[in-house]
Amino acid sequence: MGMIVDRLSKRLNRTGESRLRKIAVLFFILTMFCTGLQAKDNALSGIKVMPMPESRVRIDFQFMDPILQAPASFITQDPSRLVLDFINSTNQLDSSLQSKTIEIGSLTNYKVASIGNRVRIIMDLSGIVTYSGDVSGHVYSLIISGTGEKLISHRKEVFVTHRKVNAHFGITNIDFRGIDRQGGRVVLDITDTGVPVDIEQNGNEVIAQFMNTRLPPSLMKRYDVTDFHTPVQTINAQQDGKNARVTLFNKGGFGHFAYQVNKQFIIDVFPLTAEELQEEKLKKKVFIGKRISLNFQNIAVRAVLQLLADFTGVNIVVSDSVSGSITLYLNDVPWDQALDIILTTQGLDKRQISMQYQLRSFLQSPRQNHRTPI
Repeated sequence: MGMIVDRLSKRLNRTGESRLRKIAVLFFILTMFCTGLQAKDNALSGIKVMPMPESRVRIDFQFMDPILQAPASFITQDPSRLVLDFINSTNQLDSSLQSKTIEIGSLTNYKVASIGNRVRIIMDLSGIVTYSGDVSGHVYSLIISGTGEKLISHRKEVFVTHRKVNAHFGITNIDFRGIDRQGGRVVLDITDTGVPVDIEQNGNEVIAQFMNTRLPPSLMKRYDVTDFHTPVQTINAQQDGKNARVTLFNKGGFGHFAYQVNKQFIIDVFPLTAEELQEEKLKKKVFIGKRISLNFQNIAVRAVLQLLADFTGVNIVVSDSVSGSITLYLNDVPWDQALDIILTTQGLDKRQISMQYQLRSFLQSPRQNHRTPI
């Protein structure tokens, strides 16, 4: 009887070991498969350029797999150039498509380059343009519209409320809310992520000019927001020819940030104390970098900083503590101001040594008697 029990026990042990080995092999195969999926970069396989009415041009970028993330983009004015960066992508274009002269609308030529795990599309332009992009399955479609002379007109027009404005973009809603530090936030819903916007401060006014943009008659009015107890007292929205103008009238000492998140353009206004105002006067920042326009939608902060390093040629060393993603729209600002805004909004600190920037989170910074604004 004892011998029979021993044999059964050994057989069960062998059966259990066999099952464990099968499970281990299956787990290894699944792990390798999933790792392969994560490591696989999408391949750019085709580019198609098509002319469109009104001096527009459409460029379709065809990929082997469905596109999971829209590219980062930025515009430079000197030289006039639009750049797309497809993250986690490879270049498998035919040699005949790597670089081409186009001469359609404002697009004169393009060239394709591979930089690490990115595919960069560099498009030379004949002037200032607006653009919009859309992802549909395996294809990213880019539409470049007009030239600066057509889109940004300095000629004044008399607006008649019952006449429809023939503009390419539009503002669909204006909202105001209070934020931290007794600040105020203006949120403008726009019809396209590529609306060109010019922001300036003139005394106590912050003026946002939306180029080639229609403002519905229902939104053309003066908004009284004094009940929110922020520096912003009133907001005036009006049509100025083919442009929409939104003016914030403020009181007291204040600062402001303007940025875009997807199809919302946001202006934050916050009060400054007398001490902060004096510090701003004594330590007023002067930005002297080449001007750049940025359009990032949910892009890793580290990737954005790498793009700035590529553009400027300076060395940017990023600490391991820097993480997260950012969606940001900046129009025609010096690159060092763009870096400054990114650091401020992401809570990052910088240290400059010659032509090298060392970046880290404020939590890693050594203790100081005060924190200098970046």
